Amino acid sequence: MAKNFFNRYVWLIDTIQRYKYIQFGDLQREWNRSAVNEDGAKLAQRTFFNHKEAISEIFGIEIKYDKSRGYYISDDELNFDGFRNWLLSSLSVNNLLLECSDMRHRILFDEVPGGQQYVKTVVDAMRSSSELEVTYQKFLDDEPFTFKLNPYCIKCFRQRWYVLGKNSYDRKLKIYAFDRIMSVITTAKHFKMPANFSANEYFEPLFGIVGGGEKPQLIKIKVIAEQRGHVRTLPLHSSQKETETNDDYSIFSYYMVPSFDFMMELLSMEDMVEVLAPDKFRKEIKRQITGMYKLYK
Repeated sequence: MAKNFFNRYVWLIDTIQRYKYIQFGDLQREWNRSAVNEDGAKLAQRTFFNHKEAISEIFGIEIKYDKSRGYYISDDELNFDGFRNWLLSSLSVNNLLLECSDMRHRILFDEVPGGQQYVKTVVDAMRSSSELEVTYQKFLDDEPFTFKLNPYCIKCFRQRWYVLGKNSYDRKLKIYAFDRIMSVITTAKHFKMPANFSANEYFEPLFGIVGGGEKPQLIKIKVIAEQRGHVRTLPLHSSQKETETNDDYSIFSYYMVPSFDFMMELLSMEDMVEVLAPDKFRKEIKRQITGMYKLYK
């Protein structure tokens, strides 16, 4: 039942967004045609107002009313934090699949590696500040190893879930991929979460999950004209700025850690991107390209 209510809330948000402005009668007609309306019941005005209030409490989105144009959601209402944005997007896709069940074979998604079954256990441990016993298998190790972990936060990057936490070996913050976890057991031991730790601040200077704790630097890249539209519309990092624009190329700057993940992202653009600064990062890119050239020489 709770899932069905969530689907209704997301359906209302999506429908109002799609129409920009919609009167209640039109909203009722859309509801009658919706696959989310599993029992074929009419959308009563009282039910609508209850859903409207729940949407405000859960998502922080206020559905407003204009007498001449109808119900609407202002753009400011949709500028909420990443978690709620991810939750709303996920539920929206679920509703889309319900509406388009006859087209499922033509709507394709990337496969997600294993490990999702441990997400709830880790989140519960984060909530109760419980230490975890984790058995982990690295790609390059022959045997798995077991350690204690104080889970600080989790992050999803490129279809993989990761947990950041302090381990029992060196007591340093390290990142672990869920798809390499063999087992997780919640122990009776508790840990104290550092008052000054912020997951957003930890990952803010990073592209991806590698490089935590390193100092950010000013990075400049040169992007050819054919590629800069992609970089503009899907920024590589929140600090991205287009500092120079020419007919043939643009210069973009970033203040972030020149990490391995970011280097791999830039290398994936091949000869459409050139790293200009810092010099050490440029040389590392050159070393990688030289190694690739030797493989195909």
